Amino acid sequence: PAAAGQRLIVSGDFMWMKEIAATLKAKLGAQGDKVPTKMLPDFVVNIGANFSGALNTLKPLLNRSHRFSSEKARSLIGLETRPAQDTVVDCARSLLPAA
Repeated sequence: PAAAGQRLIVSGDFMWMKEIAATLKAKLGAQGDKVPTKMLPDFVVNIGANFSGALNTLKPLLNRSHRFSSEKARSLIGLETRPAQDTVVDCARSLLPAA
């Protein structure tokens, strides 16, 4: 009832793609061996954006983290989010072919 009529952010932890790749490589064992962990330098994206619409859409996102607080949802409705690393690994495992 305390949350009626209110907007709540329901978001877990933020992870950079580099962190996601490192987590998958570390937690998936042999299935994570081919996960790429190299970063595309920002200057390459900036130059490539002149020639690629896809890269141009990434330019505003460079070095920008999307961190939001779910504290209001935690206090009003008792929200508990899963650790981001667990979510990423579980999602990846659900996409892998059955062994």
